Amino acid sequence: MIVPHPRYSICITCRNEINTIHASLNSILEQIDNRFEVTVVDSKSTDGTLDVLREYAKSGKIKLIVKKCTRGEGRQIAFENSSGEYVISNLDMDDIIAPKLEEFIEFYHRKCDGNFLLAISSLSDRGAQNVTIAPRSLILQVRGWRNLNYSEDWDLWSR
Repeated sequence: MIVPHPRYSICITCRNEINTIHASLNSILEQIDNRFEVTVVDSKSTDGTLDVLREYAKSGKIKLIVKKCTRGEGRQIAFENSSGEYVISNLDMDDIIAPKLEEFIEFYHRKCDGNFLLAISSLSDRGAQNVTIAPRSLILQVRGWRNLNYSEDWDLWSR
């Protein structure tokens, strides 16, 4: 959703997720309103994912940036192309976001406002699925994501 002055930016990276792209993106879009913007960086998908993302962008539901990049660089690009006061990140298009986004945000503001909050949703054969929320100012203070293809989230949190 293209929003002129969003409070929350949801920053997503993607590469070749044709089997999950619709379910993943819809699981987010069904939970948001005009307080949110969604920015997706696609690392030049070749399996049809990019065509799907272009349709979402054309309809004004997401802001799409296409650039071949590592996951860390993609997260940084999404961040730099977003404008919300708070950034919800470390999402990929193979994640389905349970309908608890509003609860997550309310918990954050009640218990952690001004800091990083990492929520680990589950452990699977792929490892921990997580989501992060933090103020834009704090992400700027730690200088965002580095150009890493894995553990870019842990690198950010450790700083």
